[in-house]
Amino acid sequence: MRRFSDLSSRPRHISAEGLPHSGCSRADLLKWSGSGGALPRRLSEHIRLCPGCADQVRRVSTVHTGLMLLQNQPLPHGLQNRANGRALRMLRRVARASEAAGRLLRMRPNLTPWQRAKLRIAQGCFGAVAAVLVLVMRIGVMAGFEHTRELGNQLAAAHWDRHIDPDHEFLDPPDLA
Repeated sequence: MRRFSDLSSRPRHISAEGLPHSGCSRADLLKWSGSGGALPRRLSEHIRLCPGCADQVRRVSTVHTGLMLLQNQPLPHGLQNRANGRALRMLRRVARASEAAGRLLRMRPNLTPWQRAKLRIAQGCFGAVAAVLVLVMRIGVMAGFEHTRELGNQLAAAHWDRHIDPDHEFLDPPDLA
């Protein structure tokens, strides 16, 4: 980074260490960014001192160079025809999909009353099967809790008999239920 010994040559937005205090908002940089072309003399002197403006000039120059290359290159053979063909295929595909969706919405299956009754019964059976599954799962969980509680009572009674009152001095073990 360049340090400024002579403070009069330093731009106001550049610190003594050469770092910008804030982003530049130079009118000549904005004008040059919009129009392109050769860099004005005052701006070329400024970008030697200001790294932020130098980056901006570098980015704008890269974009201008890329655009100029694109402008001078000829279009590949048949590009416009291919692009139009793809667009038309996409439009046809969308039209076919919307027609098919409309047909599906308008379609009513021709079912006999017996087939409709079987369909309703099947729909009701699915709900009943789901309810039975939930009930079986609940019974299994509750049985597991009950089994765990019974084992805990047996372990507590064994602990009472072996460790707390091995000589049976107390009348009865406390009710741990």
